[in-house]
Amino acid sequence: MSAINKTLKIKFKGVDHSIKMSMAIIDAVEDEMNLVAFINRLNKGDVRLSHAAKLFAIILIQSGVKTSQEDVYTAMFSGEDDNVKGVIEACSAIISAIFPESEVTTAAKKKPVAAARKR
Repeated sequence: MSAINKTLKIKFKGVDHSIKMSMAIIDAVEDEMNLVAFINRLNKGDVRLSHAAKLFAIILIQSGVKTSQEDVYTAMFSGEDDNVKGVIEACSAIISAIFPESEVTTAAKKKPVAAARKR
């Protein structure tokens, strides 16, 4: 399995979507927004809601869902499952799916952690 082709599972308007990430989807996202700037703001807890809606919408649209950024943004305030918190959490999952793990990271996860030495 390619490190990029992770499968992302997200829910929108009560429907579960299983989206296989690809370079085409990543290109579509980066054509519309600066991922590094988005990630920096996400890590600081300072995400622009319109950008969260945009990222979520691009992923949905690229996977064949008929929606728009405005539709996602409106759903964020509907009081349903697609609330602001849910969309922000989905954006975190999207970011994780976009970036492949390095071989070092993958190996470190498999390797048991050695006990710390006493000095």
